[in-house]
Amino acid sequence: MQIGGPPVILYWLGGALKASVVRANMFVFFGALDVAGCVNYFIEGLFSREAVALAILLGIPYTFLFLLGAISFHRAPEKIYRWIAYAMIGLAGLVSLPVFDRLFRP
Repeated sequence: MQIGGPPVILYWLGGALKASVVRANMFVFFGALDVAGCVNYFIEGLFSREAVALAILLGIPYTFLFLLGAISFHRAPEKIYRWIAYAMIGLAGLVSLPVFDRLFRP
């Protein structure tokens, strides 16, 4: 379901849109995908106690890093924001290559 994320982000980042507009678009895009995904997972019965507990546990550092990013966004120049976004997309693409499956999957 999330395979559409990086191409859409690259499209927005490569255009003439301001970083604040790109960021707002990403919030709406991924928020809608997350809601649809949660509804779908609920319908399919994929929520378990373990999955919810893990989500709550991982939500703590996620929230902290989210707030740190929100604070940093307003302090960084637009060019820096774009380069950081490109680097994150590139890193995500790199670590998701099948050659690294043995390192990240048991």
